[in-house]
Amino acid sequence: MGKKVMIALSGGVDSAVATSILMDAGYEVQAVTMQLRPVGFEETIQSAKEVADFFGIQHHIVDLSEEFESEVIAPFLEAYKKGETPNPCQYCNPRIKYGLLMDWSISQGADFFATGHYARLKRDPDTNLVHLLQAVNRRKDQGYVLSCLTQSQLVRLIFPLGEFQSKEDVRELAREKKIPIFEKKDSTGICFIENGDHLTYLAKQAPSTMLPGPVCDQTGKILGRHQGLARYTIGQRKGLQQWSKGASLVVEKLDALQNTLWLGQEADVWTDQIRFYELQWLVPVEKHEMLEVKLCQWGPKCPVLRMETEIIYVGVPARAPAPGQIIVFYRGNEVVGSAVIKR
Repeated sequence: MGKKVMIALSGGVDSAVATSILMDAGYEVQAVTMQLRPVGFEETIQSAKEVADFFGIQHHIVDLSEEFESEVIAPFLEAYKKGETPNPCQYCNPRIKYGLLMDWSISQGADFFATGHYARLKRDPDTNLVHLLQAVNRRKDQGYVLSCLTQSQLVRLIFPLGEFQSKEDVRELAREKKIPIFEKKDSTGICFIENGDHLTYLAKQAPSTMLPGPVCDQTGKILGRHQGLARYTIGQRKGLQQWSKGASLVVEKLDALQNTLWLGQEADVWTDQIRFYELQWLVPVEKHEMLEVKLCQWGPKCPVLRMETEIIYVGVPARAPAPGQIIVFYRGNEVVGSAVIKR
């Protein structure tokens, strides 16, 4: 009998194709779907069940709605209240999906836990370390959002889609296998926010983030009133015309304590020094190694010149590092660590 794998099924094409690959490879596969909210996840669960039924595998549903509320939604809202721009995946992946859900899967007898994420793993038999590599398909690569995991989590993981050249190749395999959801559109936005309308969500769940307040320029001059700091991010240009009066202004700072939106010039949001906290390494890194960093998932890599206790100096100025977002460290195509951007 083959090794047992629990696949996290979302009802989408990626996890369905990942399931097919695992079964073709001889694994004994079962499926699990997280219920992340008390209501509103019925469609996701039903879609996942249909995929599991298609493959003839057992399908489990694990209710993690309470844990998701405390471990993901609460810190997400708290970050917005502090004037930060959070990425909920940085809370969910290590604590929920690859934390509680994977732990549950292993407790049910699974040897491995798999998802449809686009990333690769390389196991080093000499050191027993597992190296997290970017996916072959860089446009879909999700190594950035997996950077907060640990070795104890990586050692149990399988990412079947890491070697695919494109999303169309994944869909083509789904067509060949006659998986009924091969044309299903990719999900976008934040999974717990209906229709991707995060402003309506924040107005209801964190009303302090949508309170009107002053808009100031660098001299402290009041230019007008904003309608909620959550509407803005560092470096934003759009929606400022009413205060710019022909000048090219950008959002320079969000001061949640004073509920003030500060505007500046484009040059003011570029920096070669990035402050951080909560640094963690996935693998050992030598002090003088040549590393690069990303400040957002789809942004470019910047070379690291040097690091101090809470600051990184980069060789190419970075635009608008946003407090609350994660910095991800790379050694070539390997993800080696992460930290959180600090004011």
